[in-house]
Amino acid sequence: MNHYDAAHDEAAHPLADAGSKTTRRLTRYVPGFLRDGWTAFGRMMEKVSVKTKMAVVLLCVMIAPTAVILYLVESHASRDTALYLAAYLAVALALLGPLAGFLSRFLVIKDIREINAFCMELKRGNYAVRFDLPGEQEEEHDILRLKRNLDWMAHLIGSRETRLRVELEKTDTTKKMFEELSNRDPLTGLGNRRQFEARMRELACRARHTGHTFHLMLIDCDKFKQVNDVHGHQAGDMVLTLLGTIIRESVREQVDGCYRLGGDEFGILLPSRDAEAARAVGERISTRFAASQQYGCTVSIGAAAYRPGAAGNPDTDEALRDLIARSDKTLYAVKKIGGDQVILE
Repeated sequence: MNHYDAAHDEAAHPLADAGSKTTRRLTRYVPGFLRDGWTAFGRMMEKVSVKTKMAVVLLCVMIAPTAVILYLVESHASRDTALYLAAYLAVALALLGPLAGFLSRFLVIKDIREINAFCMELKRGNYAVRFDLPGEQEEEHDILRLKRNLDWMAHLIGSRETRLRVELEKTDTTKKMFEELSNRDPLTGLGNRRQFEARMRELACRARHTGHTFHLMLIDCDKFKQVNDVHGHQAGDMVLTLLGTIIRESVREQVDGCYRLGGDEFGILLPSRDAEAARAVGERISTRFAASQQYGCTVSIGAAAYRPGAAGNPDTDEALRDLIARSDKTLYAVKKIGGDQVILE
């Protein structure tokens, strides 16, 4: 017996009742013992080959009626033989249609319908479908063997689809992980320049349609080169990591964006913030950073608000370049007077 027979017993069998709706209605009025007997007969017939069924049909249709006629002719010699033959022919013609339908179903159509229904279930993606088959034996006819092979095929397809779905989920997870890594600075965990530019463009498009502006804040670490030269690059990395943590903790989670733009330069995008709120963020970062490390580092912060259609140009790229230039200008002004201050344009 196949190794998946246990699961087969629990699966639904939509193919077990392949008969017509009319037949199912009529069986409601048949006594239970007759229904049980007919079911047992049907299961027995599933084990019988088409060749054996054909032999039974020929026996019933050709041999048996002929033998009966011969018996009647011999035992009633006084009667006209043509009368019996005519009666036989009339009955045969009357039963030709119903008998043909019954015999075709008895021989192959029932099996073909079950196989077709099985294939339709597979087409719908129901790979748990199974035939209601008797126990496997060494010698079985071809149709029964075909049904078992189709059961096995459905099992294999279902198993492979499950494995494929798992692999696709792993691939999707890996893809998302790499996408996240491609947008993150590995040292500080903040967004990188690629993510910064994409987010800034997104905010610019929203500002153009809604009128909600945003601030760009540029941050530069004062005396950072001195830390690298005196204490080494490991100490410099610790300073940058600390500054990245303070920046992330000083802004609104999932609202404001904080990024490392390269070296010791950081950027923050502050949507829907007025000038005073933006200044408060800068002051908070400056105060916390100065008090959190012993290397004497401070931060210079310059910020500017986005202006849609700056300099009379409605182009978004031009407006963003103008925003970066103005923020960078305020940052340079802070550095020029010694740093450790926050200036908003």
